Amino acid sequence: MNTEFHAHQAHFGPISKEMTDYVENHVLLKSRYLFTKTVMRVQFAYCTHCNQQHRPEEPLKHSHIAFCPHCNSQCIVKKSHVGRKYMQDKAYVVFYEKSIIDPQVMTAVGFYVRRDYAGDFKDVKTHYKASCSYVFKMNGESTMYYTGYYSDTKWFKRDKIASEYPLYKNGVPCYCSLDSIKAAIKGTPMQYSTWENYWDGSDSDMTKFFGLYSKYPCIEYLTKLKYEYFVWAKLYDMRTYDAIKWSGKTIAEVLRLPKRDMKQFMSSKPTILERDDIGALTLRLYQLTLNDSNRPDFEELKRIASSIRPYFNQMKPMFKYQNVRFCARYIQKQLKKNKRVFSDGTSVVMMWKDYIDECRMLNLDLKLEEIIFPYDLAAAHESTSSQVKIHMSEIEKQRIANRAKELEIYRFAWRDYIIRPAQSGKEITEEGKILRHCVGSYAKSHAAGETSIMMIRKYADPDTPFFTMEIKDGQVRQVYGYKNLRTSGDLIELIDAFKADKLVKGKKKDRKSNKPQGVAV
Repeated sequence: MNTEFHAHQAHFGPISKEMTDYVENHVLLKSRYLFTKTVMRVQFAYCTHCNQQHRPEEPLKHSHIAFCPHCNSQCIVKKSHVGRKYMQDKAYVVFYEKSIIDPQVMTAVGFYVRRDYAGDFKDVKTHYKASCSYVFKMNGESTMYYTGYYSDTKWFKRDKIASEYPLYKNGVPCYCSLDSIKAAIKGTPMQYSTWENYWDGSDSDMTKFFGLYSKYPCIEYLTKLKYEYFVWAKLYDMRTYDAIKWSGKTIAEVLRLPKRDMKQFMSSKPTILERDDIGALTLRLYQLTLNDSNRPDFEELKRIASSIRPYFNQMKPMFKYQNVRFCARYIQKQLKKNKRVFSDGTSVVMMWKDYIDECRMLNLDLKLEEIIFPYDLAAAHESTSSQVKIHMSEIEKQRIANRAKELEIYRFAWRDYIIRPAQSGKEITEEGKILRHCVGSYAKSHAAGETSIMMIRKYADPDTPFFTMEIKDGQVRQVYGYKNLRTSGDLIELIDAFKADKLVKGKKKDRKSNKPQGVAV
């Protein structure tokens, strides 16, 4: 790592005059004070910017604004005898420059800067503590190193380029010099990155953007085609639905489209893509329907995208058996057919996936459409659930018993109801038999800690199955009663109260625990 770091460090020189000017005259512009002292009823004021003392024509008042007659700086007046133990100004600054060894390479440095007035106000210096440094090269060769919290002598390499703004945003103002980017980027390959479209002022230092561009030059294509959403999504971890091949060399490769479809797509792009993820999903559906015999037009694809957006990722397995239009219509039909069971499209998709798993357990022929997409999904699922036999090993049974103890922290009482963890594998399978739903098939994943099964009981009748709840990835995934009856009325209030008390509040304590992932939040 020493060799790598020295190669990285070779691109940087000492702190430049341009940077110190930016810090003094922009970042810490308000860190200019006139400290007053009265001697024999005569007031004197000392300017911390130009280090000159003068005698004000009119008496200066503490914490008021005044101008230094020597440097014309706007300053804050402070009485020199007033305590200033905690008086300091600080900021995080990112400044860009060209590499000192290669003018084709752009660099950036992040500094924590501070001026401390606790001591002698006539001897205040601006302290610079290196926080991170970046070297931006094309072909994904950009590098980032960062220092430890207490020391700027030990440097560590980051696998991915990242901004340190989030580390300082809580109470420390963050600055990035726009002029330094303009000067440093000129004449480098980075100048073609279309970075100006993604400069959002105080909310970004652009380091992540330049790191992404060095790895994915297709950002230039996407921006010039007015598909900026995908770049914003990549920067801020929003959904792209796998619609973009970031390593693509041509626009056709990037958009995952054959050349024969490019002309039609390009002529219809205003219809397909907006600056939101509906447009992104519309593009993905366009890609998925390339070989459909009766292909939906763009307007229909957009309507489908709006409909399936909340559960698109969950419904991907459906596309193995049927096309996008069929699957979207099937979900809507099941919603209308059984409103007692299904609250939204997500609940349909989740039941369908459980149903298909049970079909595999029962060795049913998944080549038959009437089996894959039954006319009445809820009834078909109830039938397969009743036929599936769950066999658990002694180890799995013991794991469920152990999890019952671990999950006690999620026990919850509210009005006339109790929520508690499943106590045994037998209880889970019996729950499914009595309520005639498929919770029994979740016993093994509950034992493995992949999900968590909780029992909802009436306080007056704690031993009788009432409703069953699944928690996964810190969220209540589904809640069902007899024959997949969904919650209503006070049960909805119960679940909301549980989430507010146990899942939201549980985040902090769970970070420090080794609880299974089924309830980790």
